[in-house]
Amino acid sequence: MMTHFERVVQKANSVVAKFLLRLRNRFDRKIYPSYEAALQDCTTNGYRDHSLAEIVYEKTKRFKDSLQSHVFSHDYFLERRNRFLIQTLQRLSDTIHVIDYGGGCGQHYFMVRNSFHKTKKLVWCVVETNEMCVWGKKLENCELHFFESFKEAIQALEKVDFMYASGLLQHVPDPYLCLQEMTQSGIHMLLLSRLCFTPGPNELYFVCRTMLSNNCFSGLPPGFMDKEVAYPYVVMTKKRFDEIVNTHYTYVDGFEDRSGIYAVRNLPLHGSTVLYQLKYEGTHFK
Repeated sequence: MMTHFERVVQKANSVVAKFLLRLRNRFDRKIYPSYEAALQDCTTNGYRDHSLAEIVYEKTKRFKDSLQSHVFSHDYFLERRNRFLIQTLQRLSDTIHVIDYGGGCGQHYFMVRNSFHKTKKLVWCVVETNEMCVWGKKLENCELHFFESFKEAIQALEKVDFMYASGLLQHVPDPYLCLQEMTQSGIHMLLLSRLCFTPGPNELYFVCRTMLSNNCFSGLPPGFMDKEVAYPYVVMTKKRFDEIVNTHYTYVDGFEDRSGIYAVRNLPLHGSTVLYQLKYEGTHFK
């Protein structure tokens, strides 16, 4: 067990490391020719880092427990994208089949479940990496389930009313292929949150570096040492994104959302959260 002095030193080192990382990210962020090239320059195994998956589990468990004890931060519920998600789902039917693509260990589910009356039924399927699913399954219940592929989640559900993807597309090797998979699945409504675009003609690839503690609710759990984690980040072109989505979907609503943007050499990047509905479908709102 660490002494009080050792905990103070660890916290001070973590603060200094975070400050230096912010400077490095803002002024010395390297741009790579591809996702694979960026991944090779990561000191950790990107989003497949085992310690990152465990931290996300601990963060989600703390969040779940705080909701049950009615001791939680209202700030999370006040974030516009989270309010938008809850309000959109409230307008759908009394039983909602949801795919949460890149949903970690289920934090979105616990937030939504806490906001709804028990008569509102959810079938919530999280699609995540193998590492994240191993931890996420510890939080499974009769409504919350975890799958390692989008195809498995689609096959497990009788139908899919709604898909949520928050900050997902920037973190996959080929965001356009992932987007095509989503938009060709026949899901009635898509809510794509924390998107990031470049106005230029070409994608941008860089490495996002952060501290492990930045990924945890209320600080690191006991026994964890703070460290740098790194993963590739892709900035899509708005033109290509629109071409894919608009083939099968119609814009419903949205707003500017810069929460998914990282500074890259002062380039003019744009962010948004956007709701789409499948074309030729009747409205699914009440």
